[in-house]
Amino acid sequence: MTALLCSILCASLVNIGLAFAGRRGWDSRPVLLAAYLASALLAGALLASARPALCWPGPAAAVRALAGDRSPEAGASFAVWFGLVSGALYLLCLRAADKGVRRSGAGLTTMYQRLGILAAALLWGERPTALQWVGLAVTVAALAALWGGELRQALAGPLPVFVLGGAVELTGKTFQMCAAAEYRPLFLFVFFSLCAAAQAAELARARVPLVPGPLVLGAPLGACSLLSSLFLKSALALAAVSLVLVNL
Repeated sequence: MTALLCSILCASLVNIGLAFAGRRGWDSRPVLLAAYLASALLAGALLASARPALCWPGPAAAVRALAGDRSPEAGASFAVWFGLVSGALYLLCLRAADKGVRRSGAGLTTMYQRLGILAAALLWGERPTALQWVGLAVTVAALAALWGGELRQALAGPLPVFVLGGAVELTGKTFQMCAAAEYRPLFLFVFFSLCAAAQAAELARARVPLVPGPLVLGAPLGACSLLSSLFLKSALALAAVSLVLVNL
């Protein structure tokens, strides 16, 4: 329970930080760049501390990891290639969350983002009980009402946050099932490095100036983002997904 609460707290802090940037009139892109860089640096520090066996990341070895190969070559390759895929999904998820924060606030967006784990839970093979299905349906209906606007807007508005949030959680669980835990820092390093590179390219293309305020704000948000992922994985390792869903 403690790990789950810490995950929710860290995710909430990220969205609160984005909301704060919006209220100050700051462009969120430099904030996100600093956040990605901070996350990548922290993941790199974890990688240097863990010192797993590394090798050239071959695509064939990554595919073998999906088939159950737990060799160092397969683990390192899977961490790199799957980190690239997961990073792309995370970029889309955070952009959707940023729009949601500006539309309906940090609290409501965070609830939809964390509820997205439901999609991942179903693909993991867990099936909520009938009572849990009723509770989830009531929760989604309440969140749609809180989102506001016309019915179509209330249903479609948070849908990207819900779907992409579930997709990101699915990638984390997939890595847990296909590679050894010692390669998680490598996975996270590639994951956030891709996000930082994509965000830097976007800033260069748009010629957005880098000012101290957004960069200073983004650094602790990056730490919160990394910690949220680590805490959630710990919660899922200790309890069934259905139990985590009830407490989300």
